[in-house]
Amino acid sequence: MTTTLIDGLLWAATLGVSIVLARQVMRRRDLPARLLLGMIVSLSVTPIHALLWLLSIPFSHLLPAIVGVDLPSRIRTLWPIDIAAIVVLSCLTLHLFLVFPTQSRLLRKWGWSLFLIYVPGILLALLAVAHALVPPAAGPSFLHTAWPQVFFAAGITALAIVRLLIIYFARATPRVQQQLTWLLWGLGLSSGIALGVYVVPAAAGWRPLSDVVPGFGQLPILILLSALGVSMQRYQMFDIGTLVSRSLVYSTLVVLLTLLYLAMGSFLGYLFDLLLGDWPTSPYTATILTALVITLVALPLRDGIQHLVDRLFFRQRASHRPALQEFSRLLTARLELPNLLDLVASQVEEMFYPLSLFIVLGREKDGYRVSLSRGRLASHRRWRAGAHFAAGDPIVTLLTSWRRPLYLARLEYEVPVDACEIWEEAEAAGVRVLVPMHIHGKLAGWFGLGPKLAEAAYTASDLTFLRALADQSSVALENARLYGEMQQRVTELAMLATVSSTISSSLDLEHVLHTIVESVVKVVDCDKAAIFELSEDGEYLTLRLAKGLSAAYVEHARTLKVGASNRTLAVTTQKPLIVPNVLEEPRLAPVLDFINIEGFCGVVDVPLVGRAGIRGVLSVYFDRVHRPSASELELLTTLANQAAVAIENARLYA
Repeated sequence: MTTTLIDGLLWAATLGVSIVLARQVMRRRDLPARLLLGMIVSLSVTPIHALLWLLSIPFSHLLPAIVGVDLPSRIRTLWPIDIAAIVVLSCLTLHLFLVFPTQSRLLRKWGWSLFLIYVPGILLALLAVAHALVPPAAGPSFLHTAWPQVFFAAGITALAIVRLLIIYFARATPRVQQQLTWLLWGLGLSSGIALGVYVVPAAAGWRPLSDVVPGFGQLPILILLSALGVSMQRYQMFDIGTLVSRSLVYSTLVVLLTLLYLAMGSFLGYLFDLLLGDWPTSPYTATILTALVITLVALPLRDGIQHLVDRLFFRQRASHRPALQEFSRLLTARLELPNLLDLVASQVEEMFYPLSLFIVLGREKDGYRVSLSRGRLASHRRWRAGAHFAAGDPIVTLLTSWRRPLYLARLEYEVPVDACEIWEEAEAAGVRVLVPMHIHGKLAGWFGLGPKLAEAAYTASDLTFLRALADQSSVALENARLYGEMQQRVTELAMLATVSSTISSSLDLEHVLHTIVESVVKVVDCDKAAIFELSEDGEYLTLRLAKGLSAAYVEHARTLKVGASNRTLAVTTQKPLIVPNVLEEPRLAPVLDFINIEGFCGVVDVPLVGRAGIRGVLSVYFDRVHRPSASELELLTTLANQAAVAIENARLYA
């Protein structure tokens, strides 16, 4: 009876720890928090089952006619539901560590790969539930074994541990390593103890250790919950450590001030009674003096408690200095702009876990462009990849004059009145911090962060780190941009030389146009391209060559009538037609259905200008929002003019 009571108390304590952690996580709405909550719920199934079994024992003795004497044994036979919960737990664990602390490249490339985890996991969990509900004598034999579920859960948990180890050794950020250390110990130790307590005895036909020694059944769950709790509290997993720290500080402060008030009031009251006898104002004097002392010691006492809590729970908090040193080392080893952008973004994400992140870089003659965008802002019109900022944009103007990070929540009294609306729009979209990057006094770009996962405020230390990170990144990103532009210019010159050589050596118009279209797709980094030839009477555009376009779209656009309100605007105006986003261009509304089917988003039409006037249009299509730079437009114009020369030569010698 004593053993059963102890076991029940331990199961109740385990369930209580689960509830406390669940309440902390329920305040969050992001995916990692939802997965963690699912893990805690899965871990709570076994304690609830055990408590129901323990509570059924006295009820079966006290009310046998109502509940039945065999109620405990019936509840005990539901153990396969615990197995189903373990299967679900293993799937959620692997999913969590595929998205936390950084998203796995596997998910970025093949998002459907999660089905490989959940589909067999759900099927095995349903089989375990069927095992609990179907009598042993009924149903097929595979329903009455739990070994497939055990092996599946063990394999998935092993994959989660491997994933954590890869992150631990591949990511040099101290904060990430500190978080993962406890998680690795907790996951590995709890899995090992569970194997020793349940799996090995079951395979050998022995009695489970949890039935012999109280506490062994709860130990794996408590270890895993404790590891999660310590990570959340000590190392700010999901950024709720600040909340825990303040709760501890003010709870302790209230208790100590209450005790001090009672002790001091009693002491002063006794002292005044001893010295002044029955003096009528003695109680009031003692109360006033006590309140005065409490007021004087409250703030110093709070600071002392805060210092003690920080030493106990946050003394090994990650330092920003090692992260900056390692980041500086990595910068020197990379020169390609996409790799550097990914490195900067990963560094920021590992330190702060923002819900969104974007990096804006300057362009030589064409303002600024969003070079990378992740998270919630990746689909926002103003902050998505490819979005353009003119040199006179209010954001550019303010960032040019400021050399420190801009925390939008604190800019209320510093923003010019005429720019308040723009900053309010940025904050409403989810932008919280803008960090400028300057080189030789000029604004080279900036990166922006959304709110943290826990919606905690950015501290002064965070902003200092972001400023140092921007100073380190600016030179490397600018050099990478210039290097990329130089490589692009070399490629463009080589391509122009090839096209010129083709025009001068061949009168085959199809071959020349094919060379031009192929060059456009390679150099401009577009997805589709086409060349239209203008009829001699100037009334129609005829599609001569296309690359990447579907047969249905080619058929629809084979002949276009020239007019001022459709795709032929480049012919009527004799100027390039630039449409960064077709969804925002009303003149393309009549063909929007075909555009959506084709799947392109940005369009650039450049007129083919020859010696005798317009000869056609060079159309370039992008599957993303795209505004061409001045150098891209210059290149497209040169290619369009070469196509015009080829058409004129073909007509001349026809």
